[in-house]
Amino acid sequence: GQETASKIESRRGAAKYPTHTKFGKIQRRATLLKSNRATDTAILELNKKVPFSKVKPFILSSELNDQEPQDIIDSYDGSGTLAGFSKDNIKGNKGESLTYTENLTWDEIESTLDPLGRKMSKVQAVSYGGASGGALTMRLNEDASEDLYLDDNQGQHLLLGVSSNVKIQTGRGAQQESSVYKSNGTHGSPETYVTSYKEFLDPSFSNYFDLNN
Repeated sequence: GQETASKIESRRGAAKYPTHTKFGKIQRRATLLKSNRATDTAILELNKKVPFSKVKPFILSSELNDQEPQDIIDSYDGSGTLAGFSKDNIKGNKGESLTYTENLTWDEIESTLDPLGRKMSKVQAVSYGGASGGALTMRLNEDASEDLYLDDNQGQHLLLGVSSNVKIQTGRGAQQESSVYKSNGTHGSPETYVTSYKEFLDPSFSNYFDLNN
């Protein structure tokens, strides 16, 4: 989504949740069920279902909970896609356009710690502020579908993680290097931190939905 968990949590009630698809704009009322400030993630309940024909939900698999996102891509000889609503003037059209970095290979994603010491995946993808909440996904090939017991995969993508923030170096010293962009008053970077899908397999999160159903 275009809003962080902390912003939604601060409202303490139902919020409007709009999204755009090739069929046009879809808007629902959304209620916060669960949030995690440490990873800036949240689960929202919509007041009305969105038809599968209009939005195909991502697949979240507990079969892979011992693997990192880059390992999953490597295992299935696949590539990832990172999406987000960057609020810059160049890429994201001030947050109005959902943009994608596609064909991300395993060597463009690595496990690391962000400046706050949180375990993350660092993805070689340009993002600006506002892109948090965007999904890192992988298209499933036949082998992946079989391993995940998906007999009838209808073109859905596997959720590998969710964007947390852009990589901006805040340390000091001559050895520190930083590539920071700025547009429309929004900071950006060629590297994006992603919270692993594993966070959503935590019992406090997974209790709210049925995996792969």
